[in-house]
Amino acid sequence: AGTWTFTELEYAIVNCGVEIEEVQEIIYFKKTYPVFKNFIGTMYKLKEQATIDKNKSLREFAKLILNTAYGWTGMRRDDKTALRDISLLERWENTDRFLYCNEELGFLEIRDQVMTDTVQVQVAAYVTSYARLVLLDALRTQAEKGEVYYCDTDSMVCSAPLPDEFVDPVRLGAWDVEHVI
Repeated sequence: AGTWTFTELEYAIVNCGVEIEEVQEIIYFKKTYPVFKNFIGTMYKLKEQATIDKNKSLREFAKLILNTAYGWTGMRRDDKTALRDISLLERWENTDRFLYCNEELGFLEIRDQVMTDTVQVQVAAYVTSYARLVLLDALRTQAEKGEVYYCDTDSMVCSAPLPDEFVDPVRLGAWDVEHVI
């Protein structure tokens, strides 16, 4: 039981022998559009060049922007806060949205709500779906070669080295060896 994208279901059927016994609901979009293609391409090139140039600050900036673009599509609209200049304290301090005032740093924090049409959970669902499949492929490959001790969304600890074709510190979607134990 669960919620899955068509991509994950296809992988499970083709690669894992899964048979679908029951479907409760399907959401299908007849038309798709690569909404982030140009943006991702531009930011990825920036990250790639910064990695080659060993410009850590620019690389981290590009990586943060790439992750933020994805995160914005799937974030919750409630439970958000915003920072405001301390000069606005009188306006906010007696409201139910006021949370905190930091006089030393000169800001106040208020409850905020995201009012946007950019929240598109299907986009976020597919981004995480593809990421899970990259992780699953790597885990299955590593399990054939040795032990997998740990994994999370973008890392794993295993007893055997990753195949060369999996590893590239620059290429989007590839693994980067951060530590050898």
